[in-house]
Amino acid sequence: MENKIRKWIEKYIEEINQNKIYQTFWKKPLVAFLRADDEGFNQLKEKTDNVHLLPEEILATAESVVVYFLPFDESISKGNFGGELASEEWAQAYVDTNNLIRDLNEKLSEFLSDFKFESKVLPPTHNFDTEKLISWWSHKHIAYLAGMGNFGLHNMLITDSGSAGRFGSIVTSMPISEENEKSKAGCLWIENGSCGICVKNCTFGALKKDSFDRQLCYEILLKNAAFYEEKGISDACGKCLAKVPCSFQNPLTGLCPICSSVTKKIKDGKKEIYYIKCSKCEFIYKDPKHKISEDAEKSRYEEHNNSINDPKYVQYFEKFISTSILPFAPSGKDLLDFGSGPSPVLGEILKEKYEYNVDIYDYYFKPEKIYIGKKYDVITCTEVIEHIANPMDYFNLFSELLKENGILALMTYFHPKEEEDFFNWHYVRDKTHISFFSQKTIEYISRELNMEMLFTDGVKTAVFKKRDGSKEMY
Repeated sequence: MENKIRKWIEKYIEEINQNKIYQTFWKKPLVAFLRADDEGFNQLKEKTDNVHLLPEEILATAESVVVYFLPFDESISKGNFGGELASEEWAQAYVDTNNLIRDLNEKLSEFLSDFKFESKVLPPTHNFDTEKLISWWSHKHIAYLAGMGNFGLHNMLITDSGSAGRFGSIVTSMPISEENEKSKAGCLWIENGSCGICVKNCTFGALKKDSFDRQLCYEILLKNAAFYEEKGISDACGKCLAKVPCSFQNPLTGLCPICSSVTKKIKDGKKEIYYIKCSKCEFIYKDPKHKISEDAEKSRYEEHNNSINDPKYVQYFEKFISTSILPFAPSGKDLLDFGSGPSPVLGEILKEKYEYNVDIYDYYFKPEKIYIGKKYDVITCTEVIEHIANPMDYFNLFSELLKENGILALMTYFHPKEEEDFFNWHYVRDKTHISFFSQKTIEYISRELNMEMLFTDGVKTAVFKKRDGSKEMY
């Protein structure tokens, strides 16, 4: 019966999207089940001073709870990045999803009654005390109990499909046979202190790394509700879910961050290190639990002794310039050297010898985002993307920053295909390297961005050209 319900919910959302019933679109829903007598309900009741209800207090014949997650289309969360108020699309998605959950639960209740099961429909939101801000029926906590995900620093549940979406649930007399899996960790900050982007996104100060001001957060929600009053009840914000590693996947497991395909874990038995590998686009990334802290990463970069006075290092870049820049973008063009490191040798050569108009950016050593509001003929990114946990965000940014027919010149060593060769590969020895690409990965990215692949040496360099109408995400 559980499988029938799961398929019914999936088909319902699919038809809603196909028929464009709402302005919002949703990705494939996640569905889980929880026994009504699960001990977690008693724990919820105790932690909320008896505010949270037990399933049998909602439906006397309760045997189980069906809980589901409706992930938003990725454009909704990405479009909510920055600014003080929630984006119009985010506010609309909040209203649409609440209405969808009401309709879905009513129809699901009818479906269950066809099999002689009773059910109780629950509201999608506003099921909480507006003074204490404690819910009497928390969909996301029930999803946690059902093994659907785990809580992040932002207090949102991180599922295999991320955290940007909404939860719904229904209490029913239907007995279940599925055993719940333990909820998987999903927050990089809680796991190893390597993220915390959600805190940076909360410019209001409600969310901090060591505290959460629930009342201040609620004030922001009410401010958005007042602004978008004509849409319906839209007390939503979602800034903490915008452009974070857990927006659309569990960054500790999840789907491939390049092509969204199913991945598998592979283990380097000698070093006891796990990697996640995509069989479709061949992208491989290090399990985030092995990622070092930003302080350790910066210290590692500071150990580099690269200098404009080192002939071998200059020659290394001269070869890159001669094969990957000059044939496609003559001197004098506007150029961004993205990820220059502590010594911007490439940028210096391009500026002084080849007379490019060079801007330099580096996350640690030149952090001012000098590229904002600008467009470039050339972007260079040499041995940078292997250090980045969310590479597609940066590729989308590059596409946005390039002028029409602009050039993206990349350098990163392409990984070996065989796992044993990969584990013995010199590139994985550097602890700051976390993302690994093959030529197939690079080709997939160029197609995804609608960019033309002009050149690759099949070893470590590739050159893209921005076509007219290339994908722009920012």
